[in-house]
Amino acid sequence: MVNFIKKKILGRGGPSLEEKVAQAKQAEADARSAAEASATQAESAAAQTAETAEAATATMTSEASAAVDSVSAAAPETAAEAPVAVEEPAVEVQAAVEEAPPAEEPAPEAPAAETYTVVSGDSLSAIAERFYGDANAYMRIFEANRDKLNDPNLIYPGQELTIPR
Repeated sequence: MVNFIKKKILGRGGPSLEEKVAQAKQAEADARSAAEASATQAESAAAQTAETAEAATATMTSEASAAVDSVSAAAPETAAEAPVAVEEPAVEVQAAVEEAPPAEEPAPEAPAAETYTVVSGDSLSAIAERFYGDANAYMRIFEANRDKLNDPNLIYPGQELTIPR
């Protein structure tokens, strides 16, 4: 009867307290084993990556060394073997520059421009659309004709406008 009461109190016929503790310890041990295995795999992968990087570095170093050797073979004379003396007459050059007559600068070429005679119904934006393909470029025409126009909205038939290119 005592065992029956113990079973009722401890969990109605389930595992005993000692069994539950043992199961918990086993689960903990299994978790540790899994963590250690995972850490070992990570270390192995890191080592493999490091080896690959070292091999790539060695290959690149070898290729660079070979390139330097081939350049050295192509040009056997080095700066140490064939010194070159360079004399710079800085003062004489400066004097020669000061004595030289100033060079004539070519006159800047005027940008190519056309003339256009305004007809009835024209506007600067329509003319800009015709010449530039962009009605918003009307200010280019206005700026080029400031001497003839006071307002970009006021043009008259018969006016000769310069159309800059």
